[in-house]
Amino acid sequence: MFSPEKPTIRDISKELGLAISTISMALKNHPRISADTRKKVQAKAKQMGYVPDPRLSSVMSNLKRKKADRLVAGLAYVIPSLQFDDSHKHSIFRSFYEGAKSRAEELGYRLESFNLRQDHITGSRLVSILRNRGIEGIVISPIFDGGKKLDFDWSHLSAIAFGHSVVDAGMNRVSFDQFHAVFHSLKSMARLGYRRIGVVMPGNADDRMHNLSLGGLAAFRTESPKQEIVPIFEGIDRRKFLHWFRKHKPDALLCHGLNWAKILHEEEVNCPEDYGYATLEFDAQNAQRAEFEDTDFQQQFARVSGMNQGSHYIGGLAVELLAQDLSLNLKGPSPRPKTTLVEGAWVPGQTLRKVTAE
Repeated sequence: MFSPEKPTIRDISKELGLAISTISMALKNHPRISADTRKKVQAKAKQMGYVPDPRLSSVMSNLKRKKADRLVAGLAYVIPSLQFDDSHKHSIFRSFYEGAKSRAEELGYRLESFNLRQDHITGSRLVSILRNRGIEGIVISPIFDGGKKLDFDWSHLSAIAFGHSVVDAGMNRVSFDQFHAVFHSLKSMARLGYRRIGVVMPGNADDRMHNLSLGGLAAFRTESPKQEIVPIFEGIDRRKFLHWFRKHKPDALLCHGLNWAKILHEEEVNCPEDYGYATLEFDAQNAQRAEFEDTDFQQQFARVSGMNQGSHYIGGLAVELLAQDLSLNLKGPSPRPKTTLVEGAWVPGQTLRKVTAE
C-alpha cells in the first residue's frame, strides 16, 4: 500500500528494493543507471504519484556546491570556426558572452571560451578538450554567415545556441524577438506621426533570423493602413542605399546599427529635421558610435532612438537554460527543440521627433 502522504524517493526505494542513490540517479536519467532500470523507476514513480520537491533539490544543490573539495563545474562558450572568426568583436555578441560569464559565475560554474578558428582548434580536438576537462554543457556564439551546421559532434553534450544562425537539428535556442522588435519599433515611430518609414536590412540578416523581421513589418503594415509603403532596402552598398533613399524619400528609417545614419550625415541630410532614425541595436549604439571619428556626427547621434535587445540578459538566460538541461541530464539533439524568445524594450531618443501632418 502506498502512503496517503506525498511519496518520496525513499518510498520508491522500498517498493522496488533498490538503493536510494539508484532511484535518485534513475529519476535524473543518469547514464550510469541502465535504461531498463531508469524506465522501471520512472514508471513506478509515476504510478505512485511522485513529484520532486524543487526546494529540496535547491538545498541539496547548494550543499554540494559548498563542499570544500568540489571542483567548480565547467561550461564552454564556443565561437564556431565557420568563416567569420571575428564575431566576438561585435558589441552585442560580446555582451552575450559577458552576460553568460556573469550568470555562470553566479550559478557556480566557470565559463571557458573557445574561439575555434582563432585558436586553431578543430572540432574533434574541441570535443576531446571538453571531455578531458569534464565539461558537458556548451553555449554556441552567433555567427554572421547563417545556415551552417557545427563541425563537431555534440551528441554527448547539453547545448544551446543564440539565434538561428547555427542550423543543427535538435538545437535549443535563446533569441532576441525580432518580430516583436520590428513591429513595436514601427508602431512607436508611427505614433510620432511618421508615415513613410523605410526598413533597412543588411545583407542576409533576416534569413539568419527566420524572416521574423519581415513578419513584424508585414504585421505592422496590416494594422496601419494609413502608412505609405516604402520598399525594403537590403544590402550594404552605399551607392545603392543613397539611390533608394532619394527615390523613395522615407521620412524615417529603422535600421541595424548607425552606419546608414553616418552615410546620410556625410551627404548633409540632417536628423531629425530631414528624417527620423531608429536602431534595432540600441544597446550597441555607444560602441558603434565610437567607431566614427566625426565629432559632429557623434554629438548629433548622442542618443539614438531604438530597441534595446538586452543582450547581456540574453547571455545570462542562455546559461540558465543550459544549467536546467544539465540538471536533467539532457544531452545531444532534442526531439522537441525549444526556442526561447526575449522581447526588447523601446527607448526614445533624440533622433525621432513629433511629426505634424502637412
